[in-house]
Amino acid sequence: MTLLLDRRDCSQVIKGIIHPAAINSGSEKEIMIFLLDQRKDQIQEDVIMAAAANWYSGKETMTFLLDRRGYQIQITEDVVKAAAANKHSGKDIMILLLGRGDQIRITEDAVTTIIQRLNSTVVRLLLDRREYQIPTTEDIVKAAAGNEHSGEDIMTLLLDRQGD
Repeated sequence: MTLLLDRRDCSQVIKGIIHPAAINSGSEKEIMIFLLDQRKDQIQEDVIMAAAANWYSGKETMTFLLDRRGYQIQITEDVVKAAAANKHSGKDIMILLLGRGDQIRITEDAVTTIIQRLNSTVVRLLLDRREYQIPTTEDIVKAAAGNEHSGEDIMTLLLDRQGD
């Protein structure tokens, strides 16, 4: 990995090894420390997605990333999708990300994906922590209606927050 990171023309190869390295169930923390030390400028989305997809220690890996570089992390639609696909710890990872308050930026597409794909517990946390970022638009209502497992609960949460 050191040799690859030293070469400027290997960015695609590096992207290809980050995900497998980050989900390696035996040494992901050490690999993350190495990558963070080498990539001091910014945490790339692929590193966050790999942590969100990690079934074995995703929550621990994400906690480590947040503690080391939380101010550089952005919750994008792809990160939400990676967490949503993680049946083992995706919910815990999203709760962890949303629990960090304004330290973590969240994109508009990510909000829609959370409402469409995740359960009402995560959506409630999203609304509690980021209500000012979530207007009840047509897209948000459609996303809630499209949530097969928690749509009714999420729609109730949205309507309860609207008042009159």
